[in-house]
Amino acid sequence: MMKRQTKMGERRQTERSKLSNSSSIGIPRSRRQMLMNTNIPKKKEILVEYRTYCEKILGEIEGLFQLLSDLEEKYLLITKKTGELHNSCNLLVQEQDSLVRYAENLQNKLEYFNQLPKLTQQLMAPGLMVYDLGDILIKLDSCIEFISKNHEFRDSDVYLMKYRQLQMRALSLIKNEILNSMKTTTNSIIQQVKTLPENSANSQVENLKTQLETHFYLKFRTLAQKLKPLISQIETRANISEYLILLNDCQTCYFQQRRALLQASVQKTIQDLIAKMSDLSDLLRAGCRTMIDLCYNEYQLFLHFFSTESTGIILLLDDFGTILYSNIRPLYIRTNNIETLRQLISLLKSEVIDQQRGKSAELFAGVVMRMQEDIQERLLFLTQKYIEHEIIDFQPTPSDLDYPAKLQGVPEGETIKDDSELMPYKRINTSWYPTLERSLICASKLYTSIDTMIFENLATEIIQECTESLIRASKIISVKSPLDGKLFLIRHLLILREQIGAFEVNFLSTASALDFSHMRGAMHKILSVPRSLFALSHENPLLFVVMPMLEVKDVDPKKILERELKLALESLILAGTKTAIDPLLSFLTKVTAFKGSKTGEQVNLKAQSFASAESVSKMLDEVSVKMENDLPPLLEKICQYITNTSTQTIIYKPMRDQISESLKEIQDFIQELFQLENRVELMEKSERLYQLIERKLHENSQKTLASPLVMEPENAPMGIPMGIPEEMYQTSPNLDNNNP
Repeated sequence: MMKRQTKMGERRQTERSKLSNSSSIGIPRSRRQMLMNTNIPKKKEILVEYRTYCEKILGEIEGLFQLLSDLEEKYLLITKKTGELHNSCNLLVQEQDSLVRYAENLQNKLEYFNQLPKLTQQLMAPGLMVYDLGDILIKLDSCIEFISKNHEFRDSDVYLMKYRQLQMRALSLIKNEILNSMKTTTNSIIQQVKTLPENSANSQVENLKTQLETHFYLKFRTLAQKLKPLISQIETRANISEYLILLNDCQTCYFQQRRALLQASVQKTIQDLIAKMSDLSDLLRAGCRTMIDLCYNEYQLFLHFFSTESTGIILLLDDFGTILYSNIRPLYIRTNNIETLRQLISLLKSEVIDQQRGKSAELFAGVVMRMQEDIQERLLFLTQKYIEHEIIDFQPTPSDLDYPAKLQGVPEGETIKDDSELMPYKRINTSWYPTLERSLICASKLYTSIDTMIFENLATEIIQECTESLIRASKIISVKSPLDGKLFLIRHLLILREQIGAFEVNFLSTASALDFSHMRGAMHKILSVPRSLFALSHENPLLFVVMPMLEVKDVDPKKILERELKLALESLILAGTKTAIDPLLSFLTKVTAFKGSKTGEQVNLKAQSFASAESVSKMLDEVSVKMENDLPPLLEKICQYITNTSTQTIIYKPMRDQISESLKEIQDFIQELFQLENRVELMEKSERLYQLIERKLHENSQKTLASPLVMEPENAPMGIPMGIPEEMYQTSPNLDNNNP
């Protein structure tokens, strides 16, 4: 406004200056010419006249400027009042909008209260259809939710109570409709099944799937199409406690009706299967297949009614599975055959657990695991009993200990059976001691049938007891023939070591035992210092008496086996060396004893009768005769027990080394003690003994032929599947250079 006044003032001043500077403005040109031509007095009059005229014009102009100034002031005033009026209008419009919004908000909030009579009238209408309650439930839920959040409104508690009463009435109508529909359908199916002829019912039992499809599922699937909209509305509002309770009630009723409808039929079906099938494997297979089909159908039917998961379906199907479990369990619990139980475990793993996929198999998996655990427990009990009766308490017959005659095997076409009640089987390799074959067969049957940790503990016991039984049998055979006893033990320990290598488990277990060794010192302290009984410290000897120490030891049957094998091999090598050069060993023993007692003077030793040239020559001749006569039978017997040439070579090598060392000692003795004429003859005889032992070993290796019952180790299969195959029995034991 101030800028505008300033600009108008400046404009008015400019116009005044223009008028002042141009006084001739408004005088005609002719008058100016005449003024110039007149005399001075006349000019003065004219100029005065013009001045008066100009002052008059200036006065008029000043009046005009004053009018313009007044007009400007009025304009500014009007502009100011117009702005104030505009601002007032804006404030009024804002207030109007605020009042409109407040009125609308108030109307919206009042709508939640105004719905009460409408909803009450709708729910109390005599012709109300339950399936039309969807919109009513939506309005009730929104009203209850709004009033619950706005307790400060007047009479909100009263309206909330009335709305909840209407909600409970609506939910009760839905609940009654759903529950009554399910119960009516169940009763109609039961009555329909009762009216079936007896022979028709029997045919349905034979084909349970057809029966379930025609009677137990068709009507419920039709009912599901009718009830699904109501149940869906309940499930979508399951976050509200009232709807969640209603959903649980509907599911509980559904499970009760399905249980009442199917329980008797499932029980009868399982009993008919038991009556018709004598083979336990076929019965378990058919029962599991039936239950899996039932679980699949029940789960699919459940999804027709409900969209949310429920623990009730798991409990329902577990109840049906328990029917199978309770009927079949007494059968396999009474089974006394290890092979039958192993087949049942294999069936459950390969045909039920591994092959079956999907939700139905998952729901039935709990029952399968219970059956599997029971069968494994029974299998472990029978295995312990088998180990005790057939391995630990095994009493061999004379034919079981008839070695080496048993190494010839049985005539072709003749079979020998092990008629053990717990695990009968056909003996494939009769040259094996029975406990060895039983141990390996038992371990192979358990290898894939039980858990690895349980198998490790059980296999450790089997190997340990088998090793001890072989040692006991070796001692009995050694009474008749010590060499046969040693070779028997070596042969069977080698076979056992070779075969257990195929089991990819850790043969290591822990054994716990109470250690009472410290009790003697504790009792001595009590008797010597009676007051120590009342000592209030850990040094009180009474604590050592009442609390024995627990000693835990690691048991490794493979190390025990290796130790026994090493001892047996050392004993065999010593016996073989003694058989070949016994006179030489006796002579060297006498020389060593004489030197130790007489300080080894050569004159005195040469003077002894056993150290004369004639005695040494005679001794060397005896060694030669013994090598010719006794060594070949020994080597043949070794080849008879151990037919693998590489194993024979490993056994021969330390025997050859010991003989060579003894011959070197006698040659050193000859070089030291005798004169040249006797020395040459004796050295020639000792050299012939070198050649003789090499020739006998070479001849024996040429005569050795591979046994038809034994394969070379590198060609032998190492895997031991369930049920030992014939190839496993053809595996020959091997002995590496690192483990004699």
